[in-house]
Amino acid sequence: MSLIKSKGITRIRVYGTDCNSFETVQPAAVELGIKINQGLYITSSGVDSIDDAVSTLIEYGQTNGWDVFDFITVGNEAIINGWCSVSDLISKISSVKSQLNSAGYSGQITTSEPPVSFEDNPDLCTSSEIDFVGINPHAYFDTSSSAETAGTFVKGQVELVQNVCGTSNVFITETGYPSAGIQNGGNIPSTANQILAVQNILNEMDLDVTILSTYNDYWKAAGQYGIEQSFGVIEYLP
Repeated sequence: MSLIKSKGITRIRVYGTDCNSFETVQPAAVELGIKINQGLYITSSGVDSIDDAVSTLIEYGQTNGWDVFDFITVGNEAIINGWCSVSDLISKISSVKSQLNSAGYSGQITTSEPPVSFEDNPDLCTSSEIDFVGINPHAYFDTSSSAETAGTFVKGQVELVQNVCGTSNVFITETGYPSAGIQNGGNIPSTANQILAVQNILNEMDLDVTILSTYNDYWKAAGQYGIEQSFGVIEYLP
């Protein structure tokens, strides 16, 4: 956390409440003045899989206050993964928001999905109680993109979702570029291309974007394209 702060980063994303994060990450964030986008991670078991996490979050907030939280994200790519229905997620967002508000939280709540989830299911943004639209656009998966055009792609995805959802209030909750893996169209994973793509994204979005991720995630499976472990950027940041 100190290393992250030393790079000038003041907002981070935490995807779940596991690994004793409330005992480790939150106190460090408070000490360092870092705000947290706190995730409630919906698993393949469905929307009720976050119930314990919600309770843990409420217990923390009522004990320590809510100031450390930038916003709360209910589910990450749960729709695109097929882990719940849109109607179930909309209902769960409403339930979580009500519970958090009753517990004293007055901040913002969203969910996080690739842009296509909102294109295919506009109700997720137009009929839910999210306070803004959270999207995870990745240029690598667009065969017409490349490291050189990653920033333009990401910005275009924001504009697309703004049109679909009828709001300018769209925030990139995750994006990035892999340093290793197989070629996908014009996208050729490499360290040099990762640096180029991430810098282009930061430039296009005026730094107001969440970059995946701090370190390479070797705990993940490499995935179909061999890229999932290879999004770490911390060693390249000045």
